[in-house]
Formats: sequence, structure tokens, C-alpha cells
Amino acid sequence: MEYFRCSYLVTHKYDDQQMNQDPPLDIAYARLLREVRTDNPMITVQELPWDQLISAEGGQRSDFQNQSAEQLQNFDMLGTN
Repeated sequence: MEYFRCSYLVTHKYDDQQMNQDPPLDIAYARLLREVRTDNPMITVQELPWDQLISAEGGQRSDFQNQSAEQLQNFDMLGTN
């Protein structure tokens, strides 16, 4: 099983080119535009170690609510360690 994350680049800019080149000291929120770049999403796919969690339970598949905090303490869903 895999963990899937899809992220998009979001930029904020003013509706006036002059304001973008020389932004005001106080943000003019009414003049801001938000652009979401959907043409190039950033995809992250990580394998989830379900087999390790199942073997720790003695071969029984159980949901996360029934697992102790000690068993899940070293589990990193994003695979950053």
C-alpha cells in the first residue's frame, strides 16, 4: 500500500504590475490575486510498511485505534526517517 500526496505551487501577486515591482509596506489584501499552478503538480509516493505493523501484531491485521502508542511511536507515515 502506498501513501500518495499531490501538491500544487501557489503564488500571490498584486493585480497591478507596479505594485508587484514595488510592493506597499502594508499588504493591500483587496488587491492580491492567488494563482494555483495546476499544470505541474508535485507528486510524492511513499510505501507504507503495513507488513511490519501486521507482523508486530502476530499476523492479525488491526486498525490504528487498537494499536498501542508504543507500537506506532517509530512509525513514520511520510517516510522521513
